[in-house]
Amino acid sequence: MSWTIAVAVLALLTLIGTIFSFAVPKFKLIQKLVDKLNLVSRESLTGMMVIRAFNTQNREKERFDEVNKELTKTNLFVNRLMAFLMPAMLFIMNGVILLITWVGAHQINDFSLQVGDMMAFMQYAMQIIFSFLMMAMIFILFHELRYLLHV
Repeated sequence: MSWTIAVAVLALLTLIGTIFSFAVPKFKLIQKLVDKLNLVSRESLTGMMVIRAFNTQNREKERFDEVNKELTKTNLFVNRLMAFLMPAMLFIMNGVILLITWVGAHQINDFSLQVGDMMAFMQYAMQIIFSFLMMAMIFILFHELRYLLHV
């Protein structure tokens, strides 16, 4: 039954790799957009008197809204992607429990496995898969912090 753990780990690694291949470039883009938003805000604040003198408040507002909408759109994309990750990983974990139960039930029926052994195997499998879930979440937080702190 150890193949069930291998299948689960491969599925988790594939899922995490796929999501991160989309998310990591967006994290970089988010940092650039935050910098651009800060630049537009700083220019508006330092040039307030000039903006009022030439009556370009509407242009500055449109400029800010344009950058802000792009940042919001990118943030929503990344957050939706990350929001999909946890339920997908839990789906894989619960699928493994179901698979172990199904395979174990057939082996128990054939008298080649005892119920206690199946339960112990299920607990060990969940510990292994849960450690991969935790590593993925730590990796996500590390990437977010790295791009927030300009490292």
